[in-house]
Amino acid sequence: MKKPFKLIASDIDGTLMLNGAQRIDESFFDCARQLMKEDVLIAPASGRQIPSLKMIFDPIKDDLVYIGDNGAVSMYKNEIIGIHPMDRKLVDAIIRKVLETPNSEIMAETADCAYICPKGETFYNRMTRKVIYKTEVVTDFSAIKDDFVKISIYDDFDAHRTADMYMDLFGKEAAGAISGAQFLDFNAIGVNKGLGMQDVREYFKLKREETAAFGDNYNDIEMLDEAGTAFVMEKAVADIQKHRDFSCSKVENTLRELFEI
Repeated sequence: MKKPFKLIASDIDGTLMLNGAQRIDESFFDCARQLMKEDVLIAPASGRQIPSLKMIFDPIKDDLVYIGDNGAVSMYKNEIIGIHPMDRKLVDAIIRKVLETPNSEIMAETADCAYICPKGETFYNRMTRKVIYKTEVVTDFSAIKDDFVKISIYDDFDAHRTADMYMDLFGKEAAGAISGAQFLDFNAIGVNKGLGMQDVREYFKLKREETAAFGDNYNDIEMLDEAGTAFVMEKAVADIQKHRDFSCSKVENTLRELFEI
């Protein structure tokens, strides 16, 4: 087997899980097992929280590296190897604005849990029944004492509808990126999947050229640029295609070709 890379980082939604899927194909698990046997590191990199990623990747969860919350938290073997919390006063300001804005919902995440205060059944059902997520409903965010690492704003129609307003208000103090069709994510300035990948690379003492990344959306850009080689999904928009070295239709097929397995 060839070993062109020592670290493979991949986005989840729209990259490993295509066409709105909520489960990883068994074919990817089989491919990942073969690579990890040869000491290739596999790192799901997502806007999702790490507890959610562990549920999604349950068959191989104990052997993976994790880049969660858009790079705000990175973990290996249950050890946090990188964490970048948000300023608490900024978090409180974003939460207040979202709670008073029609058609917007708030999700505030710590390294261990996502907290929501649903205004309606649609968002509640999505985050507690449809999406695989560790979620807790609260009425008072100030009661949560752990650091927040990410704020997600959900629009029940399209994230772009209100994204400009939120970016105008908070974009100078927080890093914002569209994540999927209905979410706008905020992290601390400088936090993105590229920083998470850098945390992982430095922890394992890898060279940039020993890494590869797969992605499809705006919150993947920094990770694609940080990687030695960038693979962009064929259906990604033109803005994302600018950051590719190669195009990809299915991650595991590309990996099998690259590693000759």
